[in-house]
Amino acid sequence: MYRIGDAARLLGVSSATLRLWERQGLIRPARTSGGGRRFSEDDLALLRRMQHLRKVEHLSPRAGARLLRLQQDEPAPAAQPQTNGAAPAPALGDRLRAERRRAGLTLRAVADRVGISVSFLSAVERGVAGVSLSRLHALVKLYGITVQDLVTNGHVSGRLVRADERPRVPTSNPGIQIEQLAVGRLAMEPHYYVIEPGASSDGAYDHDGEELVFVLRGTLEVWIDERERYVVGPGDSLYFPSTLPHRWSNPGPEAVELLWVNTPPTF
Repeated sequence: MYRIGDAARLLGVSSATLRLWERQGLIRPARTSGGGRRFSEDDLALLRRMQHLRKVEHLSPRAGARLLRLQQDEPAPAAQPQTNGAAPAPALGDRLRAERRRAGLTLRAVADRVGISVSFLSAVERGVAGVSLSRLHALVKLYGITVQDLVTNGHVSGRLVRADERPRVPTSNPGIQIEQLAVGRLAMEPHYYVIEPGASSDGAYDHDGEELVFVLRGTLEVWIDERERYVVGPGDSLYFPSTLPHRWSNPGPEAVELLWVNTPPTF
């Protein structure tokens, strides 16, 4: 049996990431009488299979765990309810399938151009697997739309967006909540993010335009073009061209809340 720090080192992840996966029901480590987590060899084997699916099929840990449970005929954990009353996202798989067909592309053509397998893309469209934020952006970029188009389905909002009516951006990334702060044909695209410890973009992505990050709480680590690293804390802001590949993560130990603005709306 391994303590959480030892298990994290063996897997090449942080202890915060293991705690996040546990909170989301992806793993169930044993507990000592004092409440300490203990990971068995079977736990580590499961997590290594999840990591393999992430590397080979670009599956998020949540999607990898779900596929492994389906293979073992185990029920997947119940979906977490929304706690802030945000409007639910449309059925992502159905929307992505419709956009692929509208673009006149086959599963094979999309899989080859985005760098994923046909079986994984089919699983995403059928709702069996989720898609990470970086892969989702690659898909909408290929289809000539934005993530906002998937969320709003072309509907135009008024000037005011109530806190309990913000459209939720669909993502399978564990521990990431993204809500739109404005909807419609706008010159900029503002989002409100909540990123739990250990959560990340799960890869780099790029698009046209420029963007601004303003952290309200917690600390965000941002890599730009794999050469520039920034640690952005409360009250800090980061401005950069969206055309440079960028990725980000929350190194912990607390959740990050931030405002993220893109212009023009190409996210």
